[in-house]
Amino acid sequence: MDIECIAAAGATHRPPTALWRGDPARAAALVRQLTAGGEFTGAEVLDAAVDAAVGAALPALADAGTASDPSKMAEQWLEAVPYLVLAVALASADLD
Repeated sequence: MDIECIAAAGATHRPPTALWRGDPARAAALVRQLTAGGEFTGAEVLDAAVDAAVGAALPALADAGTASDPSKMAEQWLEAVPYLVLAVALASADLD
C-alpha cells in the first residue's frame, strides 16, 4: 500500500474509513512505511491523521449550525460522520 493507492481510493469517493476499518493490518503497515525513515514516529503520523480527519468534518458541522431547517441540519451532520468515525479509528489504532 502506498500513497498512490490511497489517492486512487480517494478518487473513487470511497469512505475514508475503508482502510482503517476494513484492513487494520494494512493500515498499520502503511504507517510503518511512512515512519521507516525515522523522521516521524507512528504516534505523530496518527495524530496528524486524526487532526486531518476532524478538520475534514468541520465544514459539514459548521454548515449544520447554520441550517435553516432540522432535516437539512441532520443531513449535514451525517456528512461529517465518516470523518469522525475515521478520527476515532485512527486515535485508537494500535500499531503493534
